Amino acid sequence: MLRRLLGALLTVAAFAVPTALSACSDDGSTTQSTTLAFNTFVQTTVEATTTTTLAPLAYTVVSGDALSRIADDFCTSAAEIATLNGWSDGLQHVILPGQTIQIPAPGCPVVTTSTTIVMNKYLELYVSDGVVTNPFDPNTVDHVNWGPDCYAAYWAAHSFAVQGASKASVMAALEPLPGSIPSALVAEIDAWVVFSSKWYPVYADVRGRIEAEYPMYPNTDTFYRVLFSDPEYLTLLEAYEFVDDEQFAAKFFVTDLCADLFTTRGSTP
Repeated sequence: MLRRLLGALLTVAAFAVPTALSACSDDGSTTQSTTLAFNTFVQTTVEATTTTTLAPLAYTVVSGDALSRIADDFCTSAAEIATLNGWSDGLQHVILPGQTIQIPAPGCPVVTTSTTIVMNKYLELYVSDGVVTNPFDPNTVDHVNWGPDCYAAYWAAHSFAVQGASKASVMAALEPLPGSIPSALVAEIDAWVVFSSKWYPVYADVRGRIEAEYPMYPNTDTFYRVLFSDPEYLTLLEAYEFVDDEQFAAKFFVTDLCADLFTTRGSTP
């Protein structure tokens, strides 16, 4: 089960951005479907729909206009414009700036695009629930001010889990506690040593790189959206799912032991 730091609740899970574009085709209408990718998580679908205009379009000629250019702009032909306007000289007709001419309907089709953000599970947890999946977050909320041995063991176990402390330091802090250290706990500590030795440098590199790119936005919405889209960080989190229980095993052991001592004896060593 992932250990999560709860942030501000965000309610947007995905969104669409409509955009209107103009496109021309030989027969005045097209239907096109295209998928675009951004950072492997953005998928854009483009669909074209033809608008129908019953009446001809009125166009005012400006300086530099040519009949063929006007025809191209409205997805029609110069001959159709000449016929619609009843010019006896046809394509030889001279058009002048300020003159209003009629353009055949329906004009060019309108292309509408919509963008859907396809989020990986960690980004979706953050966007929808405000959950920040961060294996090496040094914050904690479950510390109780026990006696010196429990206090030292608790913080040694916490530092071992999130701040790169050594196995030797956590084992030394556990030694003064009553009873023996379970062999199963030692195996869990060893598993976390293997994981953190490999992945903590990657974690530090990814955060450092993103913080350098966004120096004004550490630990903000912008920062987390970039972090949870980073391929290296996603690989780290996938590997973390297999050791998230082992990460805090020593800390949970100390918490359970010292809480029980506090409850039954009213104090801890």
